[in-house]
Amino acid sequence: MSHIHGAESGPGVWHERDVARGHVVAAVDALTRPPEEVAPFRAFLDALGPALDRLPQPTRLLDLGCGVGHYGELLDRVHPNRFVYVGADFPAMVTEAQGAFPQRTYIVADLELGEPPLEGYDMLLASSSIPTLRDWRKALERLLASSAPLVFLHRQAIGWRTSTTPIRRTEAPHGT
Repeated sequence: MSHIHGAESGPGVWHERDVARGHVVAAVDALTRPPEEVAPFRAFLDALGPALDRLPQPTRLLDLGCGVGHYGELLDRVHPNRFVYVGADFPAMVTEAQGAFPQRTYIVADLELGEPPLEGYDMLLASSSIPTLRDWRKALERLLASSAPLVFLHRQAIGWRTSTTPIRRTEAPHGT
């Protein structure tokens, strides 16, 4: 498997159990504060807000490169029972996520292998994961070609630009 995040940390680092455990510690720390005070999450909530009225309730959300899944927990605190959350990541991250937030659903997947299937979701979330892939353009094209009404690229640095703006299916470039 290739890595889903962390190209700057070296290949395969996201497969390591100690790295995943470190993410749990950071997630638990973030959860001690109100969700609105967690800086990256605040930007995500601000950008997501206008789209919520156009999404069905509950919203089926696939979090690609979910890490230990704390966005699912934060979302539930702000919008209780609004999202049916599914997190996808490598085995070490999924194992830690299941231990930290067992009420959520997680699947083992590798974006570079075309996993997981993207159909059946109302929203796809990729936070920081796309630019770390060897072929991030292919992964991005795959996300934008999905039938999900909302593809949310959060904390993505692609082409030296960082954006928290949701990309809606209608805004996808032609041919992707």
